[in-house]
Amino acid sequence: MFIVSCSRENVLPEPEMEETYSFTEIQYYADEDSREFSFYDFPSVTFYNGTDAEITYPYTMGGYNESSHFVSDDWDSFHLEGMAGVKIAVPENIDENNKIYLGSKRWEYIPQVQYQESGFSSSSNVIALPRSGITINCRISLKHYKANYKLTLRGDITGTYKVVEGIWTGTFYNHYTYINFQQSDL
Repeated sequence: MFIVSCSRENVLPEPEMEETYSFTEIQYYADEDSREFSFYDFPSVTFYNGTDAEITYPYTMGGYNESSHFVSDDWDSFHLEGMAGVKIAVPENIDENNKIYLGSKRWEYIPQVQYQESGFSSSSNVIALPRSGITINCRISLKHYKANYKLTLRGDITGTYKVVEGIWTGTFYNHYTYINFQQSDL
């Protein structure tokens, strides 16, 4: 026989719900040293023509990845359930007055450096003259940005706000391409 009794004084405590958060907004703030420019040189490509006639070679250059990286002392903010899969816009341009222009929402709020294809591609037909070689050098311009950020999250249960601060860095294709062709005799 099994007997169970219960009284109003013996109330089981309600299980505590762990707070989850939803993305509300992110704001970026640029400092004086928020932008820097550099170049990336693709490996040279050489086509050789050992014949007595011109030869046309197809040439395609591309495959540069842009990057985005969030850093914060609030390590737990990177592992909040409500942030999984949320895409965030990041600065894709910071002008000389430190005005920030956001790109599309395509980056996640994670602590690892993220890489995505830049969309840079260049293709053409290259003509190698008889008994010669042609070398193609390609260089693209890059822009590197750094900004402080404030990420605002809202508690799904309590409605309280959580603000996470940190530093974001990113590198993007600057839409300048330099291609140099050098012809040489064999």
